[in-house]
Amino acid sequence: MENEVARQFLLPTPQDSKLFMVGVKRGHEKLIVTKIMSKAIAEAREGNDIGIESAMTTGSKEIIFVEGRSEPKVKAALGGINNVYMRKIKLVPLGQMTEVLNVARRAKKPLREGQWVRLKRGVYKGDLAKVLEMVDGGSKALVQLVPRLDLTLMGLNAIERRSKSTGRPPQRLFSAAEVQKLPGGRNYLSRRDMEGVRFYDGQKFDFFENNYFDANGFLLKVVGVATQVDDEEIEPRIEELMMFKGESEKGQAFEEDGKLSGAFGESSALSRLAMAAGNLKTESGAAATFSRGDRVQAVSGDLANLVGTVARVDPISQLVYVSADNKDVTMDVAFQAEQLAKLIVSGDHVKVIGGRYTGETGTVVSVDVLEGERVALIVSDLSYGRQMAVSIAQLKVTPEVAQGLNRLQGYEVNDLVALGHNEVGIIIQVLREQVVVLDTTNDVREFRPEELRGKMNHMSTKRPGLGADRVSLRPGDQIYVEKGPEKRRSGTILHIYRNKLFIHDKHRTQNNGVFTAKAAECRLYGQNAASRQKASINDILSMQSRRMPSKNQEWRGKSVKIRKGKLKGFLGVVVEENDNTVKVELHARHQKVTMDKKFVRLVSEKRGDRERSAGSHVPSTPLPDALGATPGLGVTPAILGGQTPALGMGMGVTPMADTGSTPGYWQVTRSEQLDLPGSTTSSTPGPYGESDDGWHTSNSSGGSTPLTGGHTPVSSEAGSTPSLHTPTSEYSVDGDAASAAEWAVAGIMARNLNTGFEGRIMAVDGDNVTLAYDEGTSNDVPLSQVEKVVPKLGDQVQVIAGRNKDLKGQLVEIDEKNFGCLKLPNVDGMYKLVEMKFLAKLP
Repeated sequence: MENEVARQFLLPTPQDSKLFMVGVKRGHEKLIVTKIMSKAIAEAREGNDIGIESAMTTGSKEIIFVEGRSEPKVKAALGGINNVYMRKIKLVPLGQMTEVLNVARRAKKPLREGQWVRLKRGVYKGDLAKVLEMVDGGSKALVQLVPRLDLTLMGLNAIERRSKSTGRPPQRLFSAAEVQKLPGGRNYLSRRDMEGVRFYDGQKFDFFENNYFDANGFLLKVVGVATQVDDEEIEPRIEELMMFKGESEKGQAFEEDGKLSGAFGESSALSRLAMAAGNLKTESGAAATFSRGDRVQAVSGDLANLVGTVARVDPISQLVYVSADNKDVTMDVAFQAEQLAKLIVSGDHVKVIGGRYTGETGTVVSVDVLEGERVALIVSDLSYGRQMAVSIAQLKVTPEVAQGLNRLQGYEVNDLVALGHNEVGIIIQVLREQVVVLDTTNDVREFRPEELRGKMNHMSTKRPGLGADRVSLRPGDQIYVEKGPEKRRSGTILHIYRNKLFIHDKHRTQNNGVFTAKAAECRLYGQNAASRQKASINDILSMQSRRMPSKNQEWRGKSVKIRKGKLKGFLGVVVEENDNTVKVELHARHQKVTMDKKFVRLVSEKRGDRERSAGSHVPSTPLPDALGATPGLGVTPAILGGQTPALGMGMGVTPMADTGSTPGYWQVTRSEQLDLPGSTTSSTPGPYGESDDGWHTSNSSGGSTPLTGGHTPVSSEAGSTPSLHTPTSEYSVDGDAASAAEWAVAGIMARNLNTGFEGRIMAVDGDNVTLAYDEGTSNDVPLSQVEKVVPKLGDQVQVIAGRNKDLKGQLVEIDEKNFGCLKLPNVDGMYKLVEMKFLAKLP
C-alpha cells in the first residue's frame, strides 16, 4: 500500500510540464531528436533557454514526443529543423502521459508441437494453423494449414497475377486430381520431399507453385516464429477444427473412441469442440432457461439427483416448480434455477435455443461434464454429419427439424452453380456460412459462396435433353429412371446440364430429394408424355441454329468500311444484316450504327469492286457470253430440266427471292439452307447432250426460261416434263447425272435379288460386286442383281452421294419429306439432315 501511495506522488500534475506529440517524416525520428538535442546544447552555451525540457522517440513511426511548458515554446524549439510537421503537434492528455513510456515486457512462451496458432502476414493472415515441428532451434516452425489457391492464375507471372487476381482466394483443401484435369496442370505438379524437417522424414509430397501439400490436401509451410506466428489466446472456431478432424498423420487425429491423441494429450473430442465453440458456459453466466414440459434433474441441494418435469416457472420469484417422477413426492417441488439442469440423453432430438447455433436442430450423440458444465455433442440436421458442441442449458427437446436458410449471398436452394473446370452442381441446402451442393456424380460437398463460380441456371433452357425414347426433356417434366444407379426412381427435372439431369423426388428426404441421372436413362411420363411428340427435326435444328447461317448473313462478322455520310472512312464489323441494311460496330467508337448496304464495302475488296448482294451468284463456272461458255455454246443446261434457274449463272437472271419461286424449287432452297445434298447452286453446267443416256433429274416440272437470246435449247426433252417412259436416277446429286451404279460403295449392305440374302459389299469391279455374308461365304454378283438395303431407325448409315458423301452416323429420325436425321459420332449434340435416297445401311 505504501509503495502504491508513493507511486501516486510521482504521477504528473497540471503544474508540471506538458507532453506534446509531434509528427515527423517517416524514418527520420531518431535523427530529428538528435538535432533537437544539438540545438539545445548550442543555445545553452550562449546562455539562451530553448524552452523545452526533453525530446524522445519511442519507436513509433512518424512520431516523436517533446516535453515543454507550452505549444508556442515547442514550436520555437523545433523551428529550423527539417522534416518536422508543425501542423501535426498535439497535446498528450495528462492521464496518458505515463503510458507513453510504458514498456510491455513479457517472456514469450516457446511454441510446442501440436499447438494451435494463427498467421499474421500474407494471404494466410488470421488463418488457423497447427504446429508440427520446431525448425532452426525454435526460430521457425513447420505448420499445417488449409491452403488458399486460385487455380485460374496457374502458370501466370507476378504481373499477370496482380492484374487478374480477384482478391483473397477461399480456403479449400488441395486436390492433385483436380489440378491434373486443368489444361497443362500436369506440367506444374510434381512429387518432392521436404528438406530440413524431421516430421515427414523420407516422405514425398505434392509440390505445386512452390508449396508442399500432404496426402490430405493441407499446406505444409515453414514460417518465422517471431514475425509470422501469433500464439496468444488462440480460440479455434468449430468449423476450423472440423477441417483438421479427418487428419490422420502420426496419430494426431480424432479416434473412434472420441479421444484426441498425439500432441494434444488425452482430452475428449467433445471437450475440444466445446471449448473451440465457446459454449462451455451459458451466456454471461446466466442460469438456463426453463419452460413447462422440460425434463430436468436436480444437480445440487438436498434433493440432488431428483428427476422430474417442469410444471411451471414463477417469473417474480424466479423459482422453478418441478413435478417429480417419484410417486412418493406428491407435491411440486420448488428449485432455484441454478439447482437444476436439463435432462438430455443420447438419442434425443433437440433444438438449440441460444448461442452460436441458435435455431439449428440435431440428434444428441453423447453428453459429458466439462468444467462443471454439461455439454452435448450434436449431429446437425442441416449439414449432413457436422457436429456441434452445445451446453445443455441451450438445448430443448423437440421433434422439430430446422429447414435452414433460403438464400446466402445471392445463392438460393435449387440453383445450378459452377464448381470448377467443366464441373457443376445444384444447391440442395443453405447454411449460415456455407451451401451444400450435389454434383453430377451424386456426391455432396460444402462450399462457401466465394468458392463458387457463379450461377448456371440458363444452361437448363439452352439445350433440351433427349430421353431413352428420343423424346426431348425439359425442366419441369416428370420422368422415370429406367436404368442406371438410380433405377426405378421418378421425379421432376430441375435442371439440365449436357447429358445430365438434376431431378427432385418429393418422396425422399435424402439430399433434399435431389439426385442426378443421365438423360438417356430416363423416360418422360405424366401429363406431357401424351401430348409431346418425338424430338422432331425442327427441335434438333433449333439446337444448331447458331451453326446454320441464314441467307442474309453473308456479311456478318466481316470487316467493312463506310463509303458515304458523316462516318465516311470509319472501319467496323458487321454484327447484324438484313436485306438492304447492315448494323456495324465501329472500331474507333464503342457504337453500333445501321447503314445501307450501298454505303459500305468490304475492306478486303479492291477499289471499285462491289460486293454482290446475297444470292446473286454461286461458285459455278461463269458464263459471260455464249461463245465462252463451258460447254455447249450457251444452251440451257440440261441438268436444270425445265425450271427457272434458282440462283442464276451471273447473266441477269432473276435472283432468289423469299416468295414467288418456280414450282419444284422448294427442295433446292431447303436443301441449300440446311446444307443438304441435292442443291444445284454449286454445280457446273453439264456437257451438251448429256441427257442422251436417258437419265434426268426429277426435281422440276415447269417450263424452261432461256438464258440468252438467239440460242436454241438442246432438245425438247430439256424443257418438257419427263414422261412415264423416261427413266430417272434417284441418285443424281449436285446437278450431275449419275450412273445406276453410283450407290454401290464398298462397306455398305446390299441385298442379292436372286437369293434374298443380305451381305456386305467388299469390292466393286465394273459391273460386278463382291458380297460377303454373315456365315462367312462370299460371291460375285452382277450389279443389276443387287440393291441397297434401306436403313431403319437406329441403324448405322453412310452417305453414298452428294456433298456429304462418306459421312457416317446413326439414323435417329425420318421426317415426312423423306429426310433422315443423322447423329454424328464423337460429337455431342451434332446432327445432319440428308435425303433418305442418299443413305445406305452399314453392317
